[in-house]
Amino acid sequence: MDNTLDEEYAVYRTDIGLGQQLSRGMPRLWKAMYNYQDDQFYNAGNTLLEDGYGILNAKVTFTPESQKWDLALAADNLTDEDYGVYRTDIGLGEGISIGMPLMWRVVFNLYL
Repeated sequence: MDNTLDEEYAVYRTDIGLGQQLSRGMPRLWKAMYNYQDDQFYNAGNTLLEDGYGILNAKVTFTPESQKWDLALAADNLTDEDYGVYRTDIGLGEGISIGMPLMWRVVFNLYL
């Protein structure tokens, strides 16, 4: 396994068992990102509190040697954390905007 550090991410390249190193034949790029938001209040009176939460996203990308396309599998909010992105109270009760739940994506890019 070749572990290198690029400017923003740790990059891991491994052998997929097809007789070639991924770093030469079919590179597989792993990326993971964790964001933490501490407790926060949404109003001046400090009565609308959102507890701290963490969001974990991950992505693995496969690219052939020709680099004419790539295929990625990604997950956002991998731990399916429940969280509010905004709260308000305009006198009719508390309103809340809920953050995105776990979402899986498959992404195909074709480079012409």
